Amino acid sequence: MDQCCQRTLAETHFTGSHHTVCAQGWEAIAMQEQDSAWKEILEECFEAFLEFFFPEMHDQIDWKVKPEWLDKEFQAIFRDQEDGRRHVDKLAKALLLDGREEWVLIHVEVQGQSEAEFNFRMLRYNFLIEMRYQKEVVSLAVLTDEAKNFRPGLYLKRKHGVVHLFRFPVVKLLDYESRRAELEASLNPFSVVVLAHMDSRKAASDGDRFEVKFQLARRLYEKGFGWDNIRRFYRFIDWILQLPEDLEFQLLDKIETEFHGKNAMPYLAKFERIAMERGREEGKLEGREEGLREAVRLGLKLRFGQEGLSLLPAVKAITDVGRLSSIVDALERGERLQDVQALIDPR
Repeated sequence: MDQCCQRTLAETHFTGSHHTVCAQGWEAIAMQEQDSAWKEILEECFEAFLEFFFPEMHDQIDWKVKPEWLDKEFQAIFRDQEDGRRHVDKLAKALLLDGREEWVLIHVEVQGQSEAEFNFRMLRYNFLIEMRYQKEVVSLAVLTDEAKNFRPGLYLKRKHGVVHLFRFPVVKLLDYESRRAELEASLNPFSVVVLAHMDSRKAASDGDRFEVKFQLARRLYEKGFGWDNIRRFYRFIDWILQLPEDLEFQLLDKIETEFHGKNAMPYLAKFERIAMERGREEGKLEGREEGLREAVRLGLKLRFGQEGLSLLPAVKAITDVGRLSSIVDALERGERLQDVQALIDPR
């Protein structure tokens, strides 16, 4: 995470959960949220991700068939092999246009740094998955570090006439610095992801971050990315560009004023958590149960729109305070609709 973002987090408190988190733990939470941001955006917008970063791979997939995420398969191998580095790994199963099944491993090194063993690590991931499941794996990597000379993508070892060669595609966000005009003209929402990473590093103050965040929100609207993409990608921006609570609400007001009558943004991330917490507190005046139910209603509306609100009849039937609290927690964590639905109606 860039130093200016760390400074902002150290000066503020996060109040959108059951308790206030002090500055010491706030930075770690924000770092985890950047990881979560990548995981969520990859899962929800996989087609756009490949189209933007790896177009050759994208063009081979039959997108009429929804890819299947194989996180359990990946975790079964690597659960006990965490090395402390911040990276996001997603394993997907896709159907190619020629009818063959393809396993695709996406590796995102989040705010990483140069690593001598990176190429070997990618080879190892690829090899272990193939050996465990007897499936060939296409490995792809996205690097968010700022080391200009760190250029992985090739593992080569020669010894006693034996040659090991493993080459894999790598995209480095730093390389887009010279392609800003291309990013600004792009109709793929992942252009906003790259701009968010680039501009967050240059924003030296809360005021700078406020303006950068507003301009990125404007871009989402003006490019016509669609309601769902506006929601998803603004959520990503909100994770990358943290602001103190008072500035978050000033930004909210400015965006509402700017885009009045143009489909108001379904505000998420910090806005969402604060709104649910306020609903929880206000509802306490009418009783604990009603307060939690109001927090659930707000969370469903802000996160999932009409699809989320369709679950309200089932929510109204819940009288267990502990269960309602678990649903609020799931919404605050950013769980998927199907996971929240399973808590509301476990049948």
